[in-house]
Amino acid sequence: MSFFESRLRPRSLLQLILAGFVLVTFPLAFLLYQNTVSLNYLSGLLERNMSESVQQTRYATELTFLSTDMASTIRRYRVLGTAPLKQHYLKQLDHYESLLAQEQLASAKTTGLLKDLLPQLQALAGMHGVEIDRRLDIFIPFFSLNRQLSKEIKAQVDIQVDFVQQQIRRYQNRSWWYLSVLFSLSFLLIMIFTWLIIRPIRKMESMIHSIGSGHDPEPVTMTSPTELVELCERLHWLHNRLNQLEEQKQQFLRHISHELKTPLSSLREGADLLIEQVAGPLNEGQLEIVELMVENGQRLQQLIEQLLGYNRLSQQKQIKWEWVDIPSLIQSVVNHYRLPLANSQIRLVEEIEPVCWYTDSERLRLIIDNLLSNAIHYGKQLILIKVRVEEQQLVLDIANNGTAISTEERAAIFEPFIQGKASRDGPVRGSGLGLSIALESALSLEGQLVVLEEHEMDVCFRLTLLKQGEASCSE
Repeated sequence: MSFFESRLRPRSLLQLILAGFVLVTFPLAFLLYQNTVSLNYLSGLLERNMSESVQQTRYATELTFLSTDMASTIRRYRVLGTAPLKQHYLKQLDHYESLLAQEQLASAKTTGLLKDLLPQLQALAGMHGVEIDRRLDIFIPFFSLNRQLSKEIKAQVDIQVDFVQQQIRRYQNRSWWYLSVLFSLSFLLIMIFTWLIIRPIRKMESMIHSIGSGHDPEPVTMTSPTELVELCERLHWLHNRLNQLEEQKQQFLRHISHELKTPLSSLREGADLLIEQVAGPLNEGQLEIVELMVENGQRLQQLIEQLLGYNRLSQQKQIKWEWVDIPSLIQSVVNHYRLPLANSQIRLVEEIEPVCWYTDSERLRLIIDNLLSNAIHYGKQLILIKVRVEEQQLVLDIANNGTAISTEERAAIFEPFIQGKASRDGPVRGSGLGLSIALESALSLEGQLVVLEEHEMDVCFRLTLLKQGEASCSE
């Protein structure tokens, strides 16, 4: 970044927003100024032209009426011959001459011809009787020139009106041009500043998404605004802190699992020796207690193995892809649960299409095992396993009757160590890892695991796997 860029670039988010607001409003303010100047000019022009047009029209009208009155006065003077009529005629003539001298009259040629006739009209005042009759024909060209002057003044007024209209149209076109250019400039500035504000926010959004997904965020370098730079640094700190906590969690799981497994093995061996009555015979009450110890020891070992499996799955990245016979895999998992199904008096219904799928058999087995175990412990009376291929996808449903999962619980049921409110069969509560392990395994196989909101059974988990190959199990 150059020296000038570092100086001109806003250092804070507030400065960036204020700079954007000022720059965006500047073209609009300039447009308002131009429109104000144009409006003032057009208003003045219109006022001047209207005033001149009205004045010219008034003079032309007054000249026309005055010429008619002059002809009428001289005719009456010819009949009566009185001095007042003569004086009145001369006053009318003087007034006519003063009007004809006004600058507002546009036609210099016509006014000149009319001025040439004025001495002859004035000479009529010194004549009498027959002399006046012989010279009255002077009013014929006089009236004609007055009419011509009126037409010329009207034409001049029309020209002025046209000029005003042209000026109005010109300023309108210029205003529209200014409006289009300046509005485009304002819109461009809005887009630029929006991009300047949104771009770092989108980068941080990507960082947050990567952190939430458990991936390392891509390195993001920002020089401004200051608030977003500090927030970006906080996100990096948060990511490092989460990695430390995740490592501590994995280490804790490894240690606690192994630490529990060693004394548990000794306890189970002791309980097995007692139940076999190696150390001596047991009465009925003692035997019942020992059987309870053996049963719960087995369950505790299963929980520890689940913890180890969760830890191993979270660290294992490589997937072993192979063609798997789905019905055989499901049958091998179901065989391990024949006794729990019989003890819980739950009927198992299987609707499994004969299909092979390209996947990781161990991860798929882990998914089915956890879903079936969950259905046995929370289900009542009936469990349904249904497998089919729909739209190039393998769809596996494991459903059961029992207590339905509430809407509030669906959002968190796949989280580690989270258990639903439904009662679980058996004396020992689960670890809350089964569904979390199943979901992570499904995602690692590029599939989906969801809880269906509507199904014929009370609870239904659906696993969907995409097609990965074109071969078959026979190959």
